[in-house]
Amino acid sequence: MSTWRWFAACAGLALGLAPAATGAEQEPGPPEKVPAWAEPILEPVGRLPASVQDKLKLTDEQKQQLARLEKGFRDKNRDAFDRLYREAAAPPPGPAIGGEAGPFMRMRRRAQQAEHLRREGQKLQHAFEAQVPRVLTEEQKKQYAELIETSHPEGRRAAQPLVPAADRALPGRAAADKKEAVQRQRINPPGLYDPSRYYTHVVTARGGKTVYVSGQVAFNAHKELVGKGDLPAQARHAFQNLKTALAAAGAGPRDVVQIHVYIVNYRGQDIGALEEGLNTCFGKWRGFTSTVVGVQALAVDDLLIEVEAVAVMD
Repeated sequence: MSTWRWFAACAGLALGLAPAATGAEQEPGPPEKVPAWAEPILEPVGRLPASVQDKLKLTDEQKQQLARLEKGFRDKNRDAFDRLYREAAAPPPGPAIGGEAGPFMRMRRRAQQAEHLRREGQKLQHAFEAQVPRVLTEEQKKQYAELIETSHPEGRRAAQPLVPAADRALPGRAAADKKEAVQRQRINPPGLYDPSRYYTHVVTARGGKTVYVSGQVAFNAHKELVGKGDLPAQARHAFQNLKTALAAAGAGPRDVVQIHVYIVNYRGQDIGALEEGLNTCFGKWRGFTSTVVGVQALAVDDLLIEVEAVAVMD
C-alpha cells in the first residue's frame, strides 16, 4: 500500500469513518429472531390457524398438503417476509423530541410500528388464505369461507387499531400509513332468523374509503340489452357489471356492505334468478345487508333487474 493510501486509511479510522464499499451494497438479511413484541403479529402470517384446521377436520394427507402450501408461500414471498422482520427489528420510526424521546413517545411510536406491521402482515395473510382452498374438498371450501369471514374481526381485519387516529399524523409517516384501516363487523343476531344464504342482518364499517355504485343493469359495453325477457340471464349480467364497477374503484366483492336490488313484477319464485346473480359476483359469500324491492318498471323498457351497492375498502 502506498504511503498516501496508508495515511488516508488511518485518518479515516481515526475519524470513525467506514472504509469505502467495494462493489454493490448488499441489502441486510433478516434478523435471526423476531422481537418478542412482534411475534404475535408476524408468526401467524402465512399459516392456517390450528383452530380453523380442527373445525375443517383436515385429514393427515390434507395437513401434509397444507404444510407444503405454507412452506411454498413463505418461500415464494421470502423478500416480503424478510422486509417485515427487518422492520420489526428496527428502532421505532420518527424523530426524537428534545434529544432522546421520553418513554411515552417511544411507546407510542412502537405502537405505530406494530400497527404498520399488522397491516402489512394482513396483506400477506389474505393472499395466503386465498390459496388454502386448493387443499380442501368442496364441502370444506364452503365451511372455510364462513370461518375466514367470521375470524376477520371479524378477527384480524376488524381488530381495534393500536393507535388512536389523532396519533397517526406525526411528521415523517408515509401518507398511506395516515389513513385509518377499515374495520367491518357482520352480525346475525341470535334473535333473528339465519339469512346467510342470501345476506347478513347487520354490517358495521369504520374507516377506509366508501364506494357508491350506481344501479347496474344487463347492458353490455355498447348499451345493448343482454337477456331480453330472461331474468336469470339479466341478473347474472347485472351482477357481473357490479363486479366490474367495483374493480374500477379498486374494490372487490368482499368490500361490499350493502346492496339494493330492484326486480320488475317481482314474485317469490324469482329468488332463484337473484341467487344466480349473487353467485356471479359474490360466490357463496353473503357478508352484506340486502333489500329486494319489486317495482312496476325500470328506467328502460325490457330491463328486469337493477342492483346498486355500497362498499367500504382499505
